[in-house]
Amino acid sequence: MSSDIFSKSLGSHFSDHKNEQINRQERIIQEKEKQIQNIGKAYNEKLRKAKSEERAAINHIKSVGHKNIELENSKAQYAITKIRDNHNKTYEHIKTKGELRIDELSKALEKKKTYYKQKLNELDAYYKNEGNKLQRKHLKELQDRHSFNLEMYKKSEDQALKSVALREKEIISRFIENPTIPGDAFYQLSGYQAQLVEDDEFYTLLLNVPEHDRKNVNVIIKPNQFTVSAQRAHSQQHEGIGRKIETHNYQSTRDVLALEHPVDKKQVIESYDVNAQMLVIQVKKA
Repeated sequence: MSSDIFSKSLGSHFSDHKNEQINRQERIIQEKEKQIQNIGKAYNEKLRKAKSEERAAINHIKSVGHKNIELENSKAQYAITKIRDNHNKTYEHIKTKGELRIDELSKALEKKKTYYKQKLNELDAYYKNEGNKLQRKHLKELQDRHSFNLEMYKKSEDQALKSVALREKEIISRFIENPTIPGDAFYQLSGYQAQLVEDDEFYTLLLNVPEHDRKNVNVIIKPNQFTVSAQRAHSQQHEGIGRKIETHNYQSTRDVLALEHPVDKKQVIESYDVNAQMLVIQVKKA
């Protein structure tokens, strides 16, 4: 688009310059024509005076003879013809010179137009190339960041699984060492009761979750597994005469359910049954 605007601007500049040259030539021609008219007027004045003098001296001219009259007339006609020839030569010279100059300017403008058009194309190619380089750079950075995030997520997941395994081992070990506290909920494995139902099109996950605990439950859907994680905290305080007891418990659970068939994690339907206190998640098979 900028090339078209520049071309129109050059065309307009060329047209204005050409019109200016033509107007200048026309003014020169008009001045020459005025000069010719003035010469003609002067000649007419001279002719009038000559005729007056002729009439005054006709008797003398007649006496000199017809030959002298023809000679004067020939001189006058020659002078007029010479003036006209000079005018025509001057006009043709100015016209030819002006046309040559206009042609030179036209060629120079066309050359500049080609030069600037080439420069614009070079700039356009340069910025396109730089844009492609920048796009490839950003794409590589995004891919590297995505790979890094996947690696960190896998490490975190492995660490969490190891922590759960160590915690289970520690709980079992403590239970064996302290069999007198089997009823203490702090040392017992606990979680939300999960049931997985499969049909031809969907996997349906049913979780018994109290409504007040719903916000603490997180279900992560992968193509080949469901991961149910939750966090719970409990604080209790007892005060008596001269005595104050506070307890603070924190518990996190993580349940991984493997799937025989892969699922499409983009097609998920989640609902909650208030009466049954149950979270229902349906995922369509891939």
